[in-house]
Amino acid sequence: MTLLHRLAEEGNGPLANIRRLVEQAAFHVADLPDGRGNEAGRRLEWAARRLFALQQDLQATAAGLGRAARRTPAASQVPAPAPAAPVHRSR
Repeated sequence: MTLLHRLAEEGNGPLANIRRLVEQAAFHVADLPDGRGNEAGRRLEWAARRLFALQQDLQATAAGLGRAARRTPAASQVPAPAPAAPVHRSR
C-alpha cells in the first residue's frame, strides 16, 4: 500500500517525474521544423495524460486498500470458544 502511495505521489513520485519529462519532450518536439513535430508533440501530450490517469488510479487503489485495512483488524482471527454445554443438575 505504501508502495502505491509512493508511485502515485504527485509532487515527486516516479510517475510524476516521468510525466513531467514526457511533457517537456512534447513541448520541445512540437517546435521541430520538419512538420512532424506537431503530431509527435500531441502524441507525447496524450501519453502524459495517460500517465496522470494512471497516477490517479493508483492513488484511488491505495486509498481503497487503506480503508479496507482500517476496517479489518490486524489481530489474528482466532475463533471464539464454543459455549459450554449446559450443566444438568438432578434435583
